[in-house]
Amino acid sequence: MIIGANAVVSGHVDSDSVYAGNPAKKLMTLDEFRVKREKKQIEEAKNVVLEYKRRFNKMPPESELGEYFFLFRKDDNLSAFKEKMELMRNYNVSKKTIQTHKTRFKDYQDFLNYCLKEE
Repeated sequence: MIIGANAVVSGHVDSDSVYAGNPAKKLMTLDEFRVKREKKQIEEAKNVVLEYKRRFNKMPPESELGEYFFLFRKDDNLSAFKEKMELMRNYNVSKKTIQTHKTRFKDYQDFLNYCLKEE
């Protein structure tokens, strides 16, 4: 469950939902939130790539998109992203989720091609 900052909760709340407001109201399910965030994260990551390209006149290395690696990275060699995965102290859960997650892009180059096509 996700409870928004400064939300005032009284009574029962569903464990698979997102709440916010005063009084707190159910905004959506966690599955709906995940889908919404994934769409926004693709746009955010694309904006990072395009801004990097504009500023440095070259495409960013994969390491510059550390918080978006799950969009294009699916393998057991996640050592470069271990720090990001440990931030919430749930590394094993994150690793399992990533290993079963279907990436949106085949690999990093596929993601870069998407960004350039959408430019």
